Amino acid sequence: MNLAIIIVNFNTARYLKRTLRSILKSEELRKEDIIVVDNGEFHNNKRISLEKLLTDLPRKEFRLLINQTNKGFGFACNQAVKQTNKKNILFLNPDCLITSKNVKKLIATLNSSKKIGVVAPRLLNGNNKDQRWSFASRSDVWSRLFGSYKKRKNIISPHSLDIGAKNVEWVSGACLMIKRKVFLKINGFDPRFFLYFEDRDLCLRIKNIGYQIVRYQKAEAIHLESQSLIGWSNRKKYYYRSQNYFFKKHYGLLATNLMKILRIPYYIKNVYFSK
Repeated sequence: MNLAIIIVNFNTARYLKRTLRSILKSEELRKEDIIVVDNGEFHNNKRISLEKLLTDLPRKEFRLLINQTNKGFGFACNQAVKQTNKKNILFLNPDCLITSKNVKKLIATLNSSKKIGVVAPRLLNGNNKDQRWSFASRSDVWSRLFGSYKKRKNIISPHSLDIGAKNVEWVSGACLMIKRKVFLKINGFDPRFFLYFEDRDLCLRIKNIGYQIVRYQKAEAIHLESQSLIGWSNRKKYYYRSQNYFFKKHYGLLATNLMKILRIPYYIKNVYFSK
């Protein structure tokens, strides 16, 4: 397959073990480059060894990179890519499951055209229903401010490579496959996004240099979503911080300030009144 599978862990060991078991059960995937980057596993505010937690897994089948300091998801992904020379890179969340059959579908789609830079599967939640906000089809700032999920679903670009392959604006980084040469061409993820929006930024920069972002609906992955032990309030703080940076980077100060004003009720509710 000429594939590297990169998984970043932060307080998700119990899900990571299941994902790794699923990958290592596949004879095809087990032969590929499997790299786990540990940004920290904490119990009762004390860091514990992820390597010890994974001792029941065949340790020789995957590489484990340990970071003493958590510099964010994007930084860890960039770090792992430097450790492999595989042609195709699959970024996979530790709470995301995908079969070798679906991985092969993604690789075939990714390499079916020189114009394709990124491909992602249809993401399903734990109830086998479509995960909300796993992709978007419009790139203008107003759709980002006011567009609803239903509207985005109904305005998918009509341009398709085959039935099920749709050219979109961005796809979720929970399960995202990219050509290594394209990843290096844009210098990878922007590490200034500590968490959230790094996938949207990546896709937008890839589109800006002429590549397509494809959502291939015939391939599927299950994503349990936000299984890190970070509390809801802290997650939303990271989200809003990254949202601020994303808007300022791509749409300017005016759009950023307008967005901040419009989201005030949600910010107050999610940061100060949610557990």
